[in-house]
This record gives sequence, C-alpha cells and structure tokens, in this order.
Amino acid sequence: MLNSCTKLTSRIVIITLCFTLQCIGFYTNAQSKDTLKHYTSLNYSIEYADIWLQSNQPAAISYQPFNKLATINAGFLQADNLFKSVFHPTSQTQYNLSSSGYTKLNQLNLWGKAQYKNTKQSEQKWNNTTFISEANPFIHGDSIGGDYQQDFYLLEARMAYRSASKKYDWGLGLNYTVSDKTNQSDPRPLIKSLRFKLEPGLIIHQQKWDYGISLKYERLSETTETTRNDKSENHALFRFIGMGLHKKETLGTGYPEDIMTYNGYKKGISIQSKYKGLDFENLSIASYEKTYERAAQGSVGQLLTGDYHNHKYNFTNILLIKKEQLIHNIKLNISHNHIKGIWFYQKEIPQSQSYNFEIYDKAVRHKRKITQIESSYDFIIEENNLPHLQVESGIKLTFDKTEVFPESYYNQVNNIQFSSNINKYLYFGGINLKMNLAATYRFNLSKRIYIEDIELKEQITYPEYYYSSADFLQFKIGITTDLLCLAADKYMPYASLYTQQLFVTENSNNHNHNYSIGIGILF
Repeated sequence: MLNSCTKLTSRIVIITLCFTLQCIGFYTNAQSKDTLKHYTSLNYSIEYADIWLQSNQPAAISYQPFNKLATINAGFLQADNLFKSVFHPTSQTQYNLSSSGYTKLNQLNLWGKAQYKNTKQSEQKWNNTTFISEANPFIHGDSIGGDYQQDFYLLEARMAYRSASKKYDWGLGLNYTVSDKTNQSDPRPLIKSLRFKLEPGLIIHQQKWDYGISLKYERLSETTETTRNDKSENHALFRFIGMGLHKKETLGTGYPEDIMTYNGYKKGISIQSKYKGLDFENLSIASYEKTYERAAQGSVGQLLTGDYHNHKYNFTNILLIKKEQLIHNIKLNISHNHIKGIWFYQKEIPQSQSYNFEIYDKAVRHKRKITQIESSYDFIIEENNLPHLQVESGIKLTFDKTEVFPESYYNQVNNIQFSSNINKYLYFGGINLKMNLAATYRFNLSKRIYIEDIELKEQITYPEYYYSSADFLQFKIGITTDLLCLAADKYMPYASLYTQQLFVTENSNNHNHNYSIGIGILF
C-alpha cells in the first residue's frame, strides 16, 4: 500500500503545486488590483476577520478577507534538546520548502498547500515510529539508535461554496501526508508512513445565528522494516507496553520477520454554533474523536502487538469583541482523553509452508486519562486598520494519570502552565517589523509514581516521569519583516528569525535551544 501511495505522491505534488501556481496566476492577472498585503500582519488579518476562521470548519475559508493570496516559503531550523522525551532525538536540523495559494471565484473558494521538509535527527533511540499517536504506548525500537534522515511531504487542499442566497456554506478539506525515515547504521530501520484525512463541513445561516457541523475521517498506515549489514552482531528489538514495560527479542532470529506495521483510523464529529451581536461574535464548538491503531509484527501470519483506543471529548468557546480600534479575543478549551491499550496473548501455530499465531486471551494492560483546561485572553490595539500591539496571556491545567496492568503500576502528574505572548508592530517607510516576545512557565502541582520490577526503569520510566513533571521556564524571541524596499507591484518579500530557550528550573544544565530563519514572497 505504501509503495503505491509513494508513487501517487509525486502526482499529487505536481497537482497541488499547479493549483498553487494557478492561484498566483489568478492574482497576477486580476482586473482589479487588491491592496498590497503585509506578511507581518497576515495572520492577524485572517484570524480576526471572522470568528469562523479560528475553527477547523472546512467551510470557514468562505470568510477569508482577501480575494486572492499566495505565498512561497523557505526555512531552516536547528534544535538542540537536552530536556526531552527519551523517545525523541537530542538534536535536529531541518530544511523546509512550502507554497500555498488561495482564490475566490464568485461563490467558490479554493485553497491549496504543498510542503516538503528534510530533517536530520541525531541520537534518537527506543523509537522506530513516525506517524502513530503521541499517546500510543505500543511503540517499538532498539537501544542503539543513531542518526535518522527523514523526508516529509504534506499536501493539503480545501474548497468551500457559498450559496447564492447566502443561507449556507459547504466545504471539503483533504490532507495527505507521507514520510520516509531511515537510519544508516545497524540495526537499519526503514520507516514508511502515510496519513490521509477527509473533512466535509456545512454552515447554515439563520439571521444572527450560524450553525455548523463537520466530520473527520483519517487513515494511518506505517511500516518499519529493519535490516542489518553485520549479521554476526545481535540487536534487540523492544516492543513497549507503557511506563517502560516491554517485550524483548533478538532481531533476525526467526518468525515473525523484522517488520512492524501500524494501521488505524480516526473518526470525529464537531458541532458549532455562532452568534453575531452588534460588536461581538461568540463561537461554541463541541467535538468528539475516536482513534484506533493496531500494531503488529510480520508480513504474514502477523503477531498482534497491541490495540490503541482513544476517545477524546472537547469543548471550545471563543468570544471575539471588536470595538473602535481595540479587539478582544477570549478562549476557553476543555478536553478529556480516555485511552486504553489492549495486549494480546498468542501462541505460534506451525504450518507446512508458513506460520500463524492464535489469540488465546487479551486484556487491557494500559490505561491513561488526560484532562486539560485552558483559557486565554488576547487583545489587539489597532491604528488605521493595522495592528500595533498584541498581547496574549493564557493558563493551562493538566491532569495526567497512567496505569499498567496487572502490575498496577502508575504515575500521576498534575501541573499548571502560564504563558504570555507579545507582538509589537512597527511601520516605517521602507520596512515593516513584527517583534515577538513569548514566555512559558510550567510548574508541578502534584506528582506520584509507583513501580517495582521494571528492567528499563532507569532508561525509560524515571526519565519520562521527570520529563512530564519537571518545572521549566521557556523564552522565545523573534522578528519578522516585510521588505517594502524590495516589493514590486504584486508581491511582497519577507524574512523572519526566531530563537527559543528552555531552562529546567531545578537543573540549569538541562536546557533546550533552537533557532529558525525563513524567507518568502507574499503575492
């Protein structure tokens, strides 16, 4: 399946890029010329044009404030992380290229994006997966690890149609993501991953009220095949269950083959309601998602290595107030994830030309509940319909408990996180600037852990517990500039530079540092 999907990728890349170029063409050849746009205030102009644009409703692109828009971006990222999950790399270097295009043709709105990222990940081990859910405990990997090279492709498109009577909008979103990731030292995992997402949506207008509904369906397919050049050296494969508990086997010793697969889906529904007053809008969103992923080993006669189930419930309310030259945006988000990991007990059934496995029992071995409550307040001061100062502050509470059975081991972490983000916009004759300063502080409210006999407790269990419960302080500084001095009649060049530092408060040597630069053209 992945091979055929990979072949299809090149075709879809060409189609998406052609669509992006077509959007640029529509803009360039337009009879009526739009006002030249500023990249520094682009996100502000879109996000606060209509409250629907702060949602994931596919039909929301009907509310885009511009008739035509296109961007081409190139960027570089360098990240060095000493404070990290044991399943993540210590450092990574990334190059990325993307293009996007939007156009409005009467009642029809079209948007498309293509992105490519090339990433080198250093000192990653214990984890030979890419696209599975972050909370899935049934990952697999080896203790050697090494440097990984990843090619990532993202293709995304949305379309929305507004009825002539303006009584409804319908929309459709498509997302296609492919990744190839490999390690060139023994053991040599080759990870091929695919995700495809389909999202239809509908908005119905009734005077001051709008009612929306959107659906989500997503497929996952991932295969990891491990090979070795040096057959004389044995390497261990770890199949994790949660909290460092695992099953260990030696690679290349028999059945099943050294091939790990993940297949699954995500289904979701979201219901929205919007009320528009004289100088405010309020949007409420209630959603539910079910995620299922099955891990297995071998290409035929598969050994099942875990079923992951996640039921996510989410409620969001957004209040947008626009009055004179001041904008207020207030958000509240409450989410709950209920996760179960089912383990299979199996025995091998000998066959003449092949092999098979018979399930004689199964049980829930992993449970996790994550509840988060988050609120934020954002206000913007405008002058001449352009932003001059934007200040956002937020608070997030997290309650996270994991249990594994039948051992009854558990860990529980409750923390609170404060964040603040300031954007200052400056406008000069030949240049526009957006200066960004952000800070995040997380500290632990309570934590506890109970384990006894776990072989990898020093390598996995305790480091992961420390990572999820440690207090930290993070700073981010950035600048984005429109190069008006280089702008032409129909395009605006821009550049950006960001740096981010994270410090663990109880250990000053455990810190993260990353920076990114980017250049692009806004049409």
